[in-house]
Formats: sequence, structure tokens, C-alpha cells
Amino acid sequence: MAGKGRGLVDLVKRMKIGVVCVQETRWKGNNARELGTGCKLHYTGTNMEGRNGVGIMSSKELNENLIGVNRKKFRIMSLKLGVGVTIVNLVCAYAPKTGCKEEEKDTFWEEMDQELGIIPARERIIIGGDLNDHLGISREGMERVHGSWAVGERKDGGERVIDFTFASDLAMINTFFEKTINRLITYSSGGRESQIHLLLCKRHYLTKVRNCKAIKGESVAMEHRLVVID
Repeated sequence: MAGKGRGLVDLVKRMKIGVVCVQETRWKGNNARELGTGCKLHYTGTNMEGRNGVGIMSSKELNENLIGVNRKKFRIMSLKLGVGVTIVNLVCAYAPKTGCKEEEKDTFWEEMDQELGIIPARERIIIGGDLNDHLGISREGMERVHGSWAVGERKDGGERVIDFTFASDLAMINTFFEKTINRLITYSSGGRESQIHLLLCKRHYLTKVRNCKAIKGESVAMEHRLVVID
């Protein structure tokens, strides 16, 4: 986020985005900052600046409906918002990368289970995250959670994401909307293209989602594409 606050605010306003989840903020500690006119970024990081960290930025209109903030650790946090008569929990997640230790990956997914476990069943959940796993196109036996619109082959622990979605009765929103390959790819660098950034929701809420797509060229970090849902 160093030096990128203005760009993020401009992006949110221009595209009329109410809430945005950001990963690898690299800010130290737990706090909130005003960015632009009314936009506020709640964030959590490590004790060392320059590593990891997640944040959720919301518009002025939604800030007025903020119920609470829960900072799990530097990889997971959530906002609870009142939207009309509905309570929506927005969870931002940043999974360990491929080269990280298995113990660190196990801890992350255990903490994600815990985060969802404290949310009442009547409240809605939307997860936005860089989950650093490749799902692949194949959906055999996974039709409940995977809509088939994906990229490449499953690898680098994609089973962890799938196991989590099954256990939590979630749907991987990105995969349920027919798009061209450029609208599915969420990360592109050095000739490598993948779909490691995902938006998830409870399966019964999927019918309320009208669209989901990745947008090339609309991002604060150019190799990471913005993924949006209506």
C-alpha cells in the first residue's frame, strides 16, 4: 500500500465499488486510515513493516453502516456491515504461498474455519482473497462448489481450497460465470497466468450474485487483476 492509497481510492470511485479486499498491504500493526473523501481502509499486519498484511476498504456510504471489525491475524480479517435489514460479513484472506511450510498453510486454513465459525448462520458471508492455489478447470465431483469456468490444471494445493469450500458450504463465485479467458485470469506475470484470487460465498447466496469477472488493467498492482462481483 505504500504510495498506492490515492490509486486505490480513484479505482473504487471510478468503478463505483462499495468494498474492496486487498492483500499484501505490507503495513505494520492494526489500524484504520482515511483514504480520500470518506473511504476508510481497515487493516492488519505483522510487527515488521514490508511483509504480508490484509485490509478492507469501504466507501463513505458503507462506513456509516459498520458494525464491527475482527482482525484474526496478518492474513485474515473481516468487516461486519449492516446493509438494509441484512448483516454482511466481508472476509479478506491472504493464504501462504507455494514455498511456505505445510504447517503454516494448515494454520491458515484452521484460522479460516475459526473465522467463519463465529459468524451466525443467519448472516451473509463473502470472502475475497488471494488464496495462492490453482483450482483448475476440472470439476468432477465438485459441482456443488465449482462452476467449471476456471483456468489451467489443479496444482499447488488447490485441494485445500476445495476442501474448505465443501466443509463451509461455500461456492467459488469466479467459476460460476461464463467468461472469456481474460475475464477468468486473475494473475499474470512473466508469461504465467493463473486464477489464484477468489471470491466465495455461501451456496444459497450464489443466486443473488449477478456477475463476476476479472478486469485486466484495473489494479493497483498490475500483475494482480481486480476481481469484482455485482
